[in-house]
Amino acid sequence: MTATQVAIVGAGGQVGPYLLKYLSTDQRMQLRGICRNAVTAGPLRIAGFDIRCGTIADPSSAESLLADCEVIVNCAAASGMATGAQARQQDEAVVRSLARLPGARRIIHFSSVGVYGTCIDVRRNTFGQPRPDWSYGREKLHLEGYLLREFKASRHEAIILRMGHVYGAGQWVSRRVLDTHRDPQRLLPFGGRLSSNAVHVRNVAAAIRGLAADWARPGIYNVADSPPSSWREVFDWNTEAIGARPVESMSDPDSRRWSEYHRRSAARSLASRLGSELVSWVRSQPRGFITAVPAVKALGVEVLEGLRLERLERRAQMQMQRLKIGGALAADATLTPEAYLFSDGAPGPQLAYRGERGDEEVRALADWYARFSGPEAIWRWGISDLPLEGVS
Repeated sequence: MTATQVAIVGAGGQVGPYLLKYLSTDQRMQLRGICRNAVTAGPLRIAGFDIRCGTIADPSSAESLLADCEVIVNCAAASGMATGAQARQQDEAVVRSLARLPGARRIIHFSSVGVYGTCIDVRRNTFGQPRPDWSYGREKLHLEGYLLREFKASRHEAIILRMGHVYGAGQWVSRRVLDTHRDPQRLLPFGGRLSSNAVHVRNVAAAIRGLAADWARPGIYNVADSPPSSWREVFDWNTEAIGARPVESMSDPDSRRWSEYHRRSAARSLASRLGSELVSWVRSQPRGFITAVPAVKALGVEVLEGLRLERLERRAQMQMQRLKIGGALAADATLTPEAYLFSDGAPGPQLAYRGERGDEEVRALADWYARFSGPEAIWRWGISDLPLEGVS
């Protein structure tokens, strides 16, 4: 049986090294890691992985780097040093290059449940029409649409994975959890009963393994643990791995107040952005145009209504802030529980796959934490320890 040729674009990133690690033992796949430069490629090559260096943003370079690859996993993201506009240009260039590759390829593109907002609220978000209230989610959503438009003219098939909050050794969710357990004032909302929308990094690899073996219908899928994990399960998995005490639960009344706080914050952000965009458009029109055209006049009324809603949201925000300052929320401003801990389950279809998280991952997390938890190692939290920890 011939092995499927699989390329990991962004092999030196946060998740890429783990995809190489967990998929390299599968004899059904032959892996190629794609790194931007020799700095990130070096440790991976020392570890024995097949690494190619170059920029996928350049079409001719992409064609050469990916010439023999049937399945291409795009988990690359623009450098953290790039401005917002530069990051968008870089990410779009990668997508264009992939769309223009010769032949018929299968592309797996990493997006994020961040497209649904900082605090997923299914009252305001649907699978088909996400409404992100933050720049990260808006950029991820923009790139999804850009990819779908670019791929229409190609023979390739694309699957977009809206990745859940990734945890495990070297991943940001585990860093947050293991920071939280040190401070008894940090509490887990609703006792951790809510769906986490989280996915262990090994399960990310398992999802890719499943797609490489049994290609799904092209489209967009959410990716979370299989079976799904609650936040209590995610937090306890991390703390038990290092022998730490469990993170204490926040009371339900306080949890409900904080949940309302975050949901109102998200709504205010959406209202503010919508109002600003509509006002800018109205002001750009010729004088008299608004009142002369009934449809535009109606839109002007909508603008005013949007601004009214924004003022109401701001007023509610100020009331919540006064409650917090007054101690009614029983928390200091620096200990505000993060919005994603109050999210609803991500709407829409979940990618079906068989989860693989096991005892090996417990040991990996404990080892990683032992090397990165001391005061002298704080500066290393965002720096790679390849091939086990990636760089952005």
